[in-house]
Amino acid sequence: MTIKGPGTSTITASQERTGSFGPTSKSTTLTVTEASCPSGQTLVNGTCQANRSCIEPATVQGDDCVATLQPTVAVNNATWAAITLNDVFADARDFCARTRINGETGWRQPTVDELTGLYASGTIPRSGWTLGETWSATAGARASTHATLDLRTGTRADRADTANAAVGCVRPN
Repeated sequence: MTIKGPGTSTITASQERTGSFGPTSKSTTLTVTEASCPSGQTLVNGTCQANRSCIEPATVQGDDCVATLQPTVAVNNATWAAITLNDVFADARDFCARTRINGETGWRQPTVDELTGLYASGTIPRSGWTLGETWSATAGARASTHATLDLRTGTRADRADTANAAVGCVRPN
């Protein structure tokens, strides 16, 4: 028997009279129920999998986390998405790496040197961007810290990974 989905089937086994054994049959009902998953999970191809979640402002669309961040800026052979949110370091890193921004993939957190180049270029929009301490992928001098660059002043500092800072994402052109 092949089970193809939820439902009820009756299975009957029977034997004709053989020698000193009389004829007999036995039936049983087999009930197959649909698998249920714990809260926060969805059944996919018979397996419970964690629901896809995105870091705001991204939203789930199909299998992707998608966000629109405008305006973008092109500096030094790279495109910068508008810096519009603040978050802790891990969420900032994951937002860039896992989000399709303005229809494009391949985003990442910038290094502190790339942030310095963006600041020095003078092309940062004054409206639509959050200007302040911005996370970089560059490790700080102490454990569990990363370098930030204040996009208002160009000042570099180390910040605890659990603190909030602006989230900047960059991708090569």
